[in-house]
Amino acid sequence: MGNNGECQVESSAKKDSQCSHKQSVYTFDSFSKLAGGIQALVTTLGIIIGGIWALVRFDALLEAQIATHQAEKLEAEAIIARRGAESQVVLNIDISAKQISPQDNTNRWVMIEITLRNSGNTPYKLDIKNNTRFYIARVNGIDDNGVPEYDYESPLKFDYPDKTIEWFMLRPGAEIDRFRTIQKADLPGLYVARFSAGVPDASIGRDREYSAQVFFHVN
Repeated sequence: MGNNGECQVESSAKKDSQCSHKQSVYTFDSFSKLAGGIQALVTTLGIIIGGIWALVRFDALLEAQIATHQAEKLEAEAIIARRGAESQVVLNIDISAKQISPQDNTNRWVMIEITLRNSGNTPYKLDIKNNTRFYIARVNGIDDNGVPEYDYESPLKFDYPDKTIEWFMLRPGAEIDRFRTIQKADLPGLYVARFSAGVPDASIGRDREYSAQVFFHVN
């Protein structure tokens, strides 16, 4: 009977040891699972927070770029508005030339026509005598640098039997009628007809030159 008691005590001790071992295993497995879950949760939260932070930074950068673009656009519009408000004279010139005398005539007459237009916003009185150059010149050749060489200049004027035109009144947007003048070409060959005018320009602090030229042949 004593032996049976000892056996019962031993059996009970083994059971307690087995239970304790199972409990410790269960506790370790539970902790491992819990730790793994927490780690996964932290990783997921980190990814979400990182994505939100990246999105916030992208939105801020996009807003900054939009603001910069809008500021540049407003500045450009302000510059255009200021230029539009400033007094401006913009001269557009058309010129043409042709020979009008027969080939067998000893006098070689040429006719030159010009048209002037002020596309600015301010009227301007163009002094032909003091603010323009108007002439024809014969081309003698081309130098080694490709620059044309010219003979002497023959001046052109708007002289008529009843008057001499000394100035043009250039009104904004108004096109002046074509004015014609003639000149004698002494020799046959290639000629250039050129008209240039100096117009005051406040943006550069001096006269701005506007010009036009045309090449034509004389027989």
